[in-house]
Amino acid sequence: MKKIILILGMAFAGLGLTSCESDITSLNVDPKRPSTLPAETFFATSEYNLINRMITPSVNSNISRFFTQQWSQTTYTDESNYDFVTRQINTNHWNLMYNDVLYGLKLTSEKLAVEPEPTLDAEVTVNKKATTEIVAVYAWANLVDTYGDVPYSEALKPTGADQVIQPKYDDAKTIYADLIKRLDAAIATIKTSKAGFSSDLIYHGDMNHWKKFANSLKLRLGINLADVDAALAKSTVESAYAGAFASNADNAVIDFPGGQYANPVSLELSGRTDYVGSNVLINAMNSKADPRIASYFEPVSGTTYVGGTFGSNNNYGSNSHVNETYVNNPNAQGDILDYAEVCFILAEAAQRGFSVGGTATAWYDKGVLASMEYWHVAPAAAATYLAANPYDAVNWKSSIGTQAWFAMYNRGYEAWTFSRRLDFPKFVNPVGSDTKGVPTRMTYPAREQTLNKANYEAAAAKLTGGDDATSKVFWDKF
Repeated sequence: MKKIILILGMAFAGLGLTSCESDITSLNVDPKRPSTLPAETFFATSEYNLINRMITPSVNSNISRFFTQQWSQTTYTDESNYDFVTRQINTNHWNLMYNDVLYGLKLTSEKLAVEPEPTLDAEVTVNKKATTEIVAVYAWANLVDTYGDVPYSEALKPTGADQVIQPKYDDAKTIYADLIKRLDAAIATIKTSKAGFSSDLIYHGDMNHWKKFANSLKLRLGINLADVDAALAKSTVESAYAGAFASNADNAVIDFPGGQYANPVSLELSGRTDYVGSNVLINAMNSKADPRIASYFEPVSGTTYVGGTFGSNNNYGSNSHVNETYVNNPNAQGDILDYAEVCFILAEAAQRGFSVGGTATAWYDKGVLASMEYWHVAPAAAATYLAANPYDAVNWKSSIGTQAWFAMYNRGYEAWTFSRRLDFPKFVNPVGSDTKGVPTRMTYPAREQTLNKANYEAAAAKLTGGDDATSKVFWDKF
C-alpha cells in the first residue's frame, strides 16, 4: 500500500481545479505524468487524500477543531481567532478537496470505464465503481457543508471537449438531493459477495462495510435536511437506518503504520508546543466527570486536567496536552465516520418523529456507550456516566448536541456539523476574533472573486449576510 501511495504522490497534482487561471490550459497537460496508472492506484491515493484532509490539524488547511473549540493554541493564536486569510485556509481546503480528492476519483472512474479485468469478474468492477461514487459523495457533501453553493455539475472539467473554465455554482440543496440519489444508485449495485478495491485503505475491499458506510452517510445527509425539507429528511433517514453501522466494528477508520505514513495529527504535533486542550471542552468534561478526558488529553498532574483559554496565548507546560496514546501517536487511528455519530443522528431523528427502530433515549444511550467503548473507557465507568447524564427530551438539542460534541472529539468537521444544526453547545467568539462570530461556514477562495467573478457573486448573493464566515449554509436555519 505504501508503494501505491508513493507512485501516485504526484500523479494528478495540479489538475482538476474548478476554475482555470487565465488561458493556461496547456499547463494542465503534464508530459511526465504516467498515463498508464491503474484505477486501484488513483482510488487509493484519492481515498488517502480524503482521510488526511479530514483529520489533519494543519493550520494551513484544517482548523475545524477550533470551530467547536476543542483545542487551544499557545504562542500563535491567529487560527483560533478565525484568521482564514493569512494562510489561505479556505482556499487550501477548496483546492485539496477538488483537486486531490474529487479529481482523483474522476480519474478512477475514467480508468474503470476502460480497464479490463483479466482475473476478476464484472461484479468486482461494479463494486469498485460503487465505492468510488460513495467516496465522491462524502467529499461533495463536505464542500457543501463547508461553503454552501459550490461548482458541481460543471466542475472537474479542466481540459477536453467538455472543458468549463468558469463553472457555475449549483444550488446547495439541489446538490444534496442529487448526492442522495447517487448514494441510492451506488448501494443498489453493490455485490456484497464480491470484493472491491484491493488497494482500499479503509475496508480493504469489504463491500458489506461499504454498503453500511453508504447508508450511514445517507443518515448524515438526511438529518441535515431536517429543518429545510422534513419530508426528504424523513424518507432519506428511514430508508437508510437499518443498513447503517451497527457497532464500532463498522467504523470507517484507517490504521496508520507510522513512519512516513503516520497519523497526520502526530506529524503535525511532533516536537511542537503549539496546541493544548481548550478550556471550553475540558471545563465541560470536568463538570460532568467525563471519563473520556483521560483518552483525549494528558493530565497536568495526577488526574487534573486544565484547558488553555481559547483564542488567547497559553503556557504549554501549564495546560493539558493532546493525549499521546490515542490521538498524538503515529499509529493512532484516523476516523471519518463512526457508530457513535450514527447513534446520535438516529436519536435526533427519533426525537423529530422519524421511524428509526428505536426511541431517542435508546439511540442516545447507544451513542454515549459507543463513544465510551471507542475511547477505551471501562464498561462500568461508562454506565455510571450515562446514569448521571441521561437523555433530556425537553432540552433534546442541548442533550444530543453536547454529547455529540464530546463524542466527535478530534473530528472537527463532524463536531461542527452537529453544533451548527442543533445550536448546541453555544460557543463564544474570542475577544481577538477576525470574524463577527464563531464561523458557521468558510468563505469562498479569494481567487474565485476574480477568476469566476459572475458565478461567485451569484452564489454570495444567495447567502444572508453575503460571503461571510458567519453566514449560514442552506440547512443551518436556526
